[in-house]
Amino acid sequence: MKKREISALGELELNEHLSEVQKELMKLSVQLASGGSIKSPGTIRKLKKTIARINTRITSVKRTKDNAESKLKIKKQNKKMIKEKRSKKQ
Repeated sequence: MKKREISALGELELNEHLSEVQKELMKLSVQLASGGSIKSPGTIRKLKKTIARINTRITSVKRTKDNAESKLKIKKQNKKMIKEKRSKKQ
């Protein structure tokens, strides 16, 4: 999965896709460990990279979300302080 495709997904879709890719990687790993052969040896590497990309995107989304919440919290605190200062002046 490419970066563009990953960035277009929402947080829930990312989590769903992550679990799917992890299951696929697990299947291939078990197949390889049991002595079987894989059609394409590069598949495991691609899956690992996809998992890393998805995890990176999930972290980015969470940080953005947390950052927006903290900014909103600070704004509310500032408004509250301004109101308190105004009420003290009167």
